[in-house]
Amino acid sequence: MLSNDFAQVARCDTIRLENPAILQLGCAGSRSRINFGTRAPVTLGTFGAEVYFDIANLDRYDAVLGTPFLRRFGVMLDFKNNCVHIDGQAYPALSRAQVQENLRRRSARNAPRAKG
Repeated sequence: MLSNDFAQVARCDTIRLENPAILQLGCAGSRSRINFGTRAPVTLGTFGAEVYFDIANLDRYDAVLGTPFLRRFGVMLDFKNNCVHIDGQAYPALSRAQVQENLRRRSARNAPRAKG
C-alpha cells in the first residue's frame, strides 16, 4: 500500500479501481476507501521488482509492504538480528531510534511555518 501523498510526489500512474475496497485499519481516521492503485518499482540492494500497490490514506508511512508482497518474494523477518532476508540476502532494518528520527523530521517538514 502507498500513501496518497507519496503516490503524488512519486508521480505514480494511477489506476482507478472498478470495485473500491474499504480499509478499516492502518489509515488516518477510522475508515478509508481504496479507489486507486498503481504499479511501482521496489528496489533494495540487488533486489528489484515491479509491484502493484493500493493507494490509501496512510497516516504515518509512505508505504506498507503487506503479506502478499512478503509471500511473493519469500521475505523473512529476522527480529533476532534486526534484518530482513530477501532471496537469501540480508538487509539491515532501521533501529527504533532511526525510525523515531525519520518521523520527527517528517513532522517538522509538514508543520505549518510561521510567516515572518
